[in-house]
Amino acid sequence: MVSLDGSYDVDRFWTVNGKLGYRSAETAVDPADTFARNDAWLAVLGARYHLVHDWDILAEVRQLTLVDAGTQDRGALVAAFKQVHPNMQIGLGYNFSQFSDDLTDLVYDDQGVFLNLVAKF
Repeated sequence: MVSLDGSYDVDRFWTVNGKLGYRSAETAVDPADTFARNDAWLAVLGARYHLVHDWDILAEVRQLTLVDAGTQDRGALVAAFKQVHPNMQIGLGYNFSQFSDDLTDLVYDDQGVFLNLVAKF
């Protein structure tokens, strides 16, 4: 698995971000089954708006392509973040898609509300 993330501060209010990830894998339903290819691509494009007094809002569009299955899933994610310390922020959001940006997560049950804690050291 490999991924590339990047972000760019357009100005003091707007930041755009993107992610491209690839998973090369073989999976089976259980260990007795035959393994099958399960390669996938993930593409994410987002924008973050810096509100007043340490608040940010984020919106992303996402696409997961399962290469060997020949399927594509698209979705979106929105979140709001509050900076609670210069090195920490907490966010609450909603994932409108069934998949996450973790390509090792093979169970597509990620739709719904999430809480995110980000710490920088």
